[in-house]
Amino acid sequence: MTKNRLLNIAITICKIIKLIYILSFILTTVIFIHIQIDREAYNDIKINYTGTPTTFSIGLNKSYSDKWKDPYNEVYVLEKLTTTTIYLIYFKFTCIFILLFLSIKEFQNIIQSVKRLDTFRLNNILSFRQIGKYSILYFILTLLYFILSFNNTLYFGQGGFSQTSISFTPLLFALISFILAEIFKEGNKLQQENELTV
Repeated sequence: MTKNRLLNIAITICKIIKLIYILSFILTTVIFIHIQIDREAYNDIKINYTGTPTTFSIGLNKSYSDKWKDPYNEVYVLEKLTTTTIYLIYFKFTCIFILLFLSIKEFQNIIQSVKRLDTFRLNNILSFRQIGKYSILYFILTLLYFILSFNNTLYFGQGGFSQTSISFTPLLFALISFILAEIFKEGNKLQQENELTV
């Protein structure tokens, strides 16, 4: 009874997370389209980068501005982001939302099969492999974004912030997913042998 309750909670959490990703994607798309239509609406939004890369990543930070062209406080406003930067950021977030949504969907499928007592079935092996592939794609996306934005992650008309980092966490998730796929594969073999002997 407790196991089913925990699995139901996990399935509900997966559904909520998927809904959050869908709403985040829609909100990001609406903001992206609105920026294309009316960029002046974002005159008052200033971007101050103070973050640091995660502990399991390699990162570079720098900021600069050509103060003689504009006062410093007017350099880093959202309205002055270059079009290339806006498209690059939108592409990155879109890919992230899609990959995370698909990963959560596969994880939800695994939990539902465990709830049905089909734990070591072929579908779970394939789901863990898919999660591993999505994690590798996420890492490649991060690496590609690092390469494309090596000079300036956020490039404004007269200045920019550069915070680019390569996170190795997706590779860790990929490794764990592939290991779990192999464990479930062995469990599948043992289950098939057990069914044949009975």
